[in-house]
Amino acid sequence: EAIVAIKEAGKVRESLDYGIDGVVIKIDSIPLQRRLGFVGRDPRWAIAYKFPAEQAETTLKAIRVNVGRTGALTPWAELEPVMVGGVTVGRATLHNKDEIARKDFRADDRVVIQRAGDVIPQVVEVSAKNNRPADSKPFEFPTDCPSCGTETVQSEDEAVTRCVNISCPAQFERLLEHFASRGAMDIEGLGERVSQDLPRLGFVANIADIYRLHERREDLLELDKMGETRVDNLLKAIEASRLQPLSRLLFALGISSIGSEIAEWLSRRFRSLSGLLDATEEELLAIDGIGPIVASSIIEYFAIEQNRNLVDELIELGINPIDDTPEPSADHPANGVTFVVTGKLDSMSRSEAQDRIKSLGGKATGSVTGKTNYLVAGADAGSKLEKAQRLDVHVITESEFIAFMDEGVVPVRSD
Repeated sequence: EAIVAIKEAGKVRESLDYGIDGVVIKIDSIPLQRRLGFVGRDPRWAIAYKFPAEQAETTLKAIRVNVGRTGALTPWAELEPVMVGGVTVGRATLHNKDEIARKDFRADDRVVIQRAGDVIPQVVEVSAKNNRPADSKPFEFPTDCPSCGTETVQSEDEAVTRCVNISCPAQFERLLEHFASRGAMDIEGLGERVSQDLPRLGFVANIADIYRLHERREDLLELDKMGETRVDNLLKAIEASRLQPLSRLLFALGISSIGSEIAEWLSRRFRSLSGLLDATEEELLAIDGIGPIVASSIIEYFAIEQNRNLVDELIELGINPIDDTPEPSADHPANGVTFVVTGKLDSMSRSEAQDRIKSLGGKATGSVTGKTNYLVAGADAGSKLEKAQRLDVHVITESEFIAFMDEGVVPVRSD
């Protein structure tokens, strides 16, 4: 009966006014659903069946290669536009150098494409109907960076090919966009297009030059689509970014393997840019959560003279935030304890609760595991509460959490 229903849904899929990627089969009994319950957030009484991804054939016109902010060379396919799952697709990912070689994709091939998860276009394979001319040649992945011409490298432990030139223009444009992004220095108005225009037109040569743009206001006004209001708003946003905390600045620099959480750990440990500049491997590895790969990334970044000069320039320009968060009390009971905060709290936001935990030396993580000590459960706690109960994690209320943080009153389990 379920198989018949799935087949029927597949037949009517194209005639629907909305897109579907599968069907959900449920037990049609509320009492049985309650008895079966959930595994995490997944009900035991329901299962999803996904339709096979819709595929189409088209011509692979050319293979292009982009350079990311970390130097990764990412190949993509320029396609003859074709409709797939109700969307016109003109480009698709080719993943990496090894994938192209393994599947032997070539320009002018007839290829099969699909949207992975009905979202991301990807080239699946060369079509069985493909008819290559005698002079067709395998694609040669660039040995030099398409942007700056530097010889590329590929380490043994990863499939990614990289440009290692820190002055590479393409990398810098993407780094500039990352630096200004909302999770980093949050400079509104410095998006993708402006991040490309400013270096290409000679306004900025490194990150520090952003903070000199106010000296060239009149020149900025001459740029295409940059009127007086947009320029002034951009300059105000740049000025406002000077107040961002050290953790945001460290994340914004785009150091490999340094996400926002690790940036917070580094900020609390070293307190300033100059403090981190000469950090030793031993000092970095002593930070709980930082391993050899992250420590090596940091040391390698600051070993490059150009990066050290950038830090010096930022400091000279007044971009030198100091983390003056008080050291957590070693004897506070939250020190070294792992918390997860979920649901809606009445007296504070979840991020404020997490900041309070960190200020006392505790850890605030996003998922419940066997290592979680406490789950702070607000209203509508949902699946994390269910998982905490399954793993026998101590669940505490908001009032218990506040007493724990403010007064050091350790919550007691009620049997």
